[in-house]
Amino acid sequence: MESNGQNLNSDVVYCPRCPSIIYRPHTAFSTNGEFSLPIIARKSELLQNGDSFPRQMETEFWTVKNMTDFENVGFCLAVDNIKYLICADCEIGPLGYHDTKSVTEGKPLFHICASRVRTSLIPKEKDGEKPVTESEANPVNVSAS
Repeated sequence: MESNGQNLNSDVVYCPRCPSIIYRPHTAFSTNGEFSLPIIARKSELLQNGDSFPRQMETEFWTVKNMTDFENVGFCLAVDNIKYLICADCEIGPLGYHDTKSVTEGKPLFHICASRVRTSLIPKEKDGEKPVTESEANPVNVSAS
C-alpha cells in the first residue's frame, strides 16, 4: 500500500449498516493499492463460505497502525496471512483487512476500504426523491484520496 502523504480522515467514519463508529477524525491516513476483498456480508455467511466467497477489487483505503486506533472493529476470520475486519456490533464485513505478515516485518497496518464505510448516519436526499430511511440506506463512499 502506498501512503498519500499522511492525508488524515476529517470526519467520523461509521459502519455502513449500523450507527457504530469505526474511527474518529484524524485517526486514519489514506493509502492506495489493489486488494481483493470478499463482498460485504454477515460474519456467519463469511465463515460459512471462507475464501470461496465472491470478491471485489478495492483500491482506496483508510489505514491505521494500531488496532486500538479503531473505535469498534473486530476480526472475522483469517485466510492465509489475512485477517478480515468487521463491525464489532452488527458483524457486517469485511470492511477491510490486516495482513499478519506486516507485523513480522515491523509494519503492522490495518486497512479499512474507503468505499465500505460512511461519514453520515442520515443519507442525503437526492433531487426529486424522497428521503431514504436508515434501514434502506446504502453506504456513503468516503474517498481516501
